Amino acid sequence: MTKELIIFIIIVAVLAPWLLMNTRKNKKRSNNRRERGFMSDYLEKKKKDKKE
Repeated sequence: MTKELIIFIIIVAVLAPWLLMNTRKNKKRSNNRRERGFMSDYLEKKKKDKKE
């Protein structure tokens, strides 16, 4: 019983931070994509305005 409990605690202690790290990285990655998309649209509009 105690052996199983210790193993379970170790697994949770190792996996929880790893999963949190991955979600944080994915959030940053998706935010960067969104910002890049917004910036490219913004710059294209700026170029069009200058031409007109």
